[in-house]
Amino acid sequence: MEVEEDGSTYSANARLKARAWAFATGLPALADDSGVEVRALDWRPGIYSARMAETDEGRVRWLLEAMSEEEDRYARYAAAFALYFPEEQFCLITEGECPGRIAPAPLGTRGFGYDPVFSPEGFNETFGQIPDGIKRRISHRAVAGYKMLDILSRISVIK
Repeated sequence: MEVEEDGSTYSANARLKARAWAFATGLPALADDSGVEVRALDWRPGIYSARMAETDEGRVRWLLEAMSEEEDRYARYAAAFALYFPEEQFCLITEGECPGRIAPAPLGTRGFGYDPVFSPEGFNETFGQIPDGIKRRISHRAVAGYKMLDILSRISVIK
């Protein structure tokens, strides 16, 4: 099911998707939204990260061209998770981020999206090179997911 992502934040888009799926299935639904934000580009592409080109390769090309004259390579991946409960019409939202920098050229074949040009803070490699086990511990989605698990382990939302 395609859900129009017309929110102005990652949290809003994640909530739209989770709510739509929850009402379509009658079950609680988890959805996310994420993107890369680059300081030198006024934090773009942000929520429009997936819309910058038709393919991952095209998106990476767009970003590297936009960064070609920039010395400031600071960037961050950001994500939001939304867990929507249709019966209660209640939504839990968590957010996570992974700071890093944009590499001057794509490196590695792991991951998707901007992973070949995103180097997380503390690493010389890109997410395109870093083993999946490490990425699953430090990524923006991992942080948002850990926060969601923490909330769910502390409260019961089931009657």
